[in-house]
Amino acid sequence: MIRGITLLIVLLVVFSCKEKSVPKNDLSTKSETNQRDIRDNKDWKLRIVDFQPDEINLSRNQFLLDESLNNFLSDSLISQDDKEYVVNVILLKQYSYHLKRSHQGYNLLSMRSNKSGKAIIDYFLKQNSISPNEEFVNSGAAHLILKDKPNEDEIIIELIKKIDAQIAALPQE
Repeated sequence: MIRGITLLIVLLVVFSCKEKSVPKNDLSTKSETNQRDIRDNKDWKLRIVDFQPDEINLSRNQFLLDESLNNFLSDSLISQDDKEYVVNVILLKQYSYHLKRSHQGYNLLSMRSNKSGKAIIDYFLKQNSISPNEEFVNSGAAHLILKDKPNEDEIIIELIKKIDAQIAALPQE
């Protein structure tokens, strides 16, 4: 009788301590997914250099429809500086495109028609203490704000110079 109880206790202990086995494929898939997410988030700072606007409306640019851009802007592990850099480069390039195509800026608030456009513009508004309830926020706002800030990034400096040259070349009324 004591042997039976002892055996039952040993069996209960053994079965209750058994680890849940996770298939090896699940672990590698999760690891690959996490690595890809981390890589995508960090890559935005490099990828944004290749961004070329091809639409007046920022929300319609195919390059920016990548879901990882939203993840990048909401990821708490990504530095504010990196997020600001990406958003500023996007908005400077977009404004330069507006000047090239139409000789004027456009209302950023009207370009929040999808997740990416909304994430970019809302991040910019928040970082620069601009109310999202404004009636009009010109696409040149990033240029005006960054022009007055000291900046050491070559890409941003070149974009500001390019926009300054575009503005100087606009027909005078």
